[in-house]
Amino acid sequence: MRKIVLLIVALIFLLCKDGNAQTKTPKKKDVAVAAIIIDDGGGGGTGGSTCTPPPTPILSVTQPVPGSLTGSITVNSPIGPTIVYSIFTIDDFGDVSGTTTTQNTTFSLPAGQSYIIYATNSATCYSNGVSVTIIPAPPAQVIPTTTAVANASIGFGGSAVSLVATVTPLPTGGTPDGGAVSFFLKDYPSAGSNTPIGSASRGADGRYTLVYNPSSLPAATYRVVATFGGNSTFGGSTANGTLTVVQCSVITSYGGGGIVCPAGTMQFVLIGTSAPGAVTRWYSDAGGTNLVGEGTALYVNPPAYDGGSLVRIFTYYGRIENAAPCSNSALQAVSTTVLYPSIATGVRVFNQFFCSGGSAQLVLDGTQSPEGTIRWYTDAGAVNYVGEGQGLSVSPTVTTTYYGRFEDATRYCPSNSAMFSGTVVVSFPSVATGATATNASICLGQSTQLLLQGTPGTGAVVQWFSDAAATTLIGEGNISVSPTVTATYYGRYDDRSICQTKTALHPVTISLIPDNQPPTLTTTPPVTGTTDAGVCYKVVNLAPPTPADNCAIAAAGVTLSGLPAQNRFPVGTTIVTWSVSDVTGNLTTQTQSIVITDNQLSTLTVTPGVTGTAD
Repeated sequence: MRKIVLLIVALIFLLCKDGNAQTKTPKKKDVAVAAIIIDDGGGGGTGGSTCTPPPTPILSVTQPVPGSLTGSITVNSPIGPTIVYSIFTIDDFGDVSGTTTTQNTTFSLPAGQSYIIYATNSATCYSNGVSVTIIPAPPAQVIPTTTAVANASIGFGGSAVSLVATVTPLPTGGTPDGGAVSFFLKDYPSAGSNTPIGSASRGADGRYTLVYNPSSLPAATYRVVATFGGNSTFGGSTANGTLTVVQCSVITSYGGGGIVCPAGTMQFVLIGTSAPGAVTRWYSDAGGTNLVGEGTALYVNPPAYDGGSLVRIFTYYGRIENAAPCSNSALQAVSTTVLYPSIATGVRVFNQFFCSGGSAQLVLDGTQSPEGTIRWYTDAGAVNYVGEGQGLSVSPTVTTTYYGRFEDATRYCPSNSAMFSGTVVVSFPSVATGATATNASICLGQSTQLLLQGTPGTGAVVQWFSDAAATTLIGEGNISVSPTVTATYYGRYDDRSICQTKTALHPVTISLIPDNQPPTLTTTPPVTGTTDAGVCYKVVNLAPPTPADNCAIAAAGVTLSGLPAQNRFPVGTTIVTWSVSDVTGNLTTQTQSIVITDNQLSTLTVTPGVTGTAD
């Protein structure tokens, strides 16, 4: 029953405010707080009982700020342990918007709505109600904070500018309440229609920012118009600003010095339009940190070759650095190529040693320029040209030394590298024409040397066999043989180094001569002599006779028989015999006499005389 009465009273309050049963539209300056004290004779409770009501609520109201859709109500009344304050919307009394048991509690409430606040205690007694209306804020207006931008520029290297507008009060929520700001550009100060250049939605910072690049505009000062179009909640508005566009220096062309030789000069060129205060600067790094020079052209001597590729690209970075309000142009990379000459370090010969009719390949070591050609000669003076290219195949008929070098083309950097040489060694297979011996007819026991006729090849060895099938090897080289019967030997060359060939076998026969002739001895005359002093013999050393034979003397040589011990020949005649045999057993002997005489007188010892008397 209490709620019904309060609802009726609240409705009457809204209809009869200022003594008229008419709705009064709130104005911008209307007072935002209205209160009705409902006196029902000391408050009421449930069940028709009489109770003591709590005090009427004491409130403070904060209306929405411009651009906001919410306000707030703060309960300032003292709060007892058993008192509860409740807020209801008047259009639906049963809709509780909030309750509190704490003093200075603030409720945030939507604008455009009326509310009633009352208190209850533990006896369920109700206080007088207080009504409050949250009044909507006025429409927003567009107020630009910065539309005149001083650093706008035109041309290459120009930067975009930020055109900024703010809307006050700040719209809440998203589109459409957030709205959008449209930007227009028109000549200033001359009149003309606005040219749309874009629109911007509200950013996180609450501002409307359009990033615009005026690089297509002629140098001039322009008027910028920012318009907030408005929506159901906010009205529209327009603000003006200025944008100044100035002419800056821009890069129009650039280039390097093409291909440069190490003794030349690298050139880097950057050309652009001229603007006051603009300077062309060069850097060695893409970050524009290491300044190396100024001016339209930069000249740099190539560094000495330090290994790696002979084609080196050197890049410097140039830009036009403008005075304010222009920004610098972007760094432009400009490159020049340095072509270093070919460098030879040596020659290698593949299959350097081969048999006649083969081939070898010539390789020049080093680093070859793209303009370089490998050329080969048979002389150090580069007169006798034989060919060009890496791995040139050559087939000389004799051992030959080849000379190679890099010869760089004359189009850019004409030069020749140092000359290096390599020798190709040509071997020939052995040629055997026959076999012979130092003596083809020998007696038994004699020896003869076998000789192979012809031209031996590199690493060739002479082989001798006792059979024509070359199965029984008897020796290598110029060997000596002593056959016991007439024999045939077979020789050939075996090339063991390069050619790896074997010649045909060539025979030689050694004939054994029959021997019926005994050997001979030179004459040995008789030897005479006298005994040595004090002895009855003479020591004689006999000289042997010299043997000779049509074939060969046996290994034992000349022997002597009948020789007394220790060569002590006694007095008288002693006959000794000299003997010699040849290898076939033919024997020859001869004797020799040794006559020793004694020419020493005999001696007697003198015996003393004997004297005596007769017996």
